[in-house]
Amino acid sequence: MSPRRRSWIIAAALVVLGSLGAWLLRPGETRLNVGSEHAVFGLLRTEAAQAAGSSRAVRSVLAQVAPLPTRNGLRTALLRADAAELHLGFGFAEPAFAVVPGDAPRPATPAVLPRVARELLDATPGGYLVVRTERPADLVATGRRRAWFGGEVAAIATRARAVTVAVGEGGFPRQAIAVFYFEYESGAAAEAALRSLTTARPGGAVAFTLPPGAEDAARKHAAVALRYEVAVMLVEQAAAGR
Repeated sequence: MSPRRRSWIIAAALVVLGSLGAWLLRPGETRLNVGSEHAVFGLLRTEAAQAAGSSRAVRSVLAQVAPLPTRNGLRTALLRADAAELHLGFGFAEPAFAVVPGDAPRPATPAVLPRVARELLDATPGGYLVVRTERPADLVATGRRRAWFGGEVAAIATRARAVTVAVGEGGFPRQAIAVFYFEYESGAAAEAALRSLTTARPGGAVAFTLPPGAEDAARKHAAVALRYEVAVMLVEQAAAGR
């Protein structure tokens, strides 16, 4: 697939592996008000989402990850703004979902966002949404989702043990900003994933660039972080299925 025909998520990409150590030193995990049975879970800051021109399209794209019987209801629920924070959860195959206020009663076995999820959200300009799955192979299990990510990124997702995504908006003209954080079982596995993204293919250039120290950071934290900056118009096209 040529770069021009790739989905919005590949439109502009930078590998960002900065000083994640500072984030990881800050304490706290977040127990959500949705159950741990959900394969995808996270939270939405509604005020920040209302201020972001891309947020309606981003929430629509997120709903497309869910199975078809769930999508319309999940999309409607994600667009509500009756609480400062919404907690969400859904599956890749089951038609059940939950979107509840951040002060709703907590279930007996809640989904848990690790501390890095909040830190990613706080570090993302205009951050309003963070979601996580510990079933990353299912995230890229369909042709359409693989097309969103591109073949190289889909390949490293299947080898990860978890993926966290933080979304915000910034810049001029305004762009949607998404930071993908792929966690691996070892530093060696993360470093191998990073190298697979930055190795030039025959007859082509690499799709990602590396800042200094990126490989050391991947090895130290057993993680790879990708930052995408995407024109709002392209996000809207993805939400509309184009």
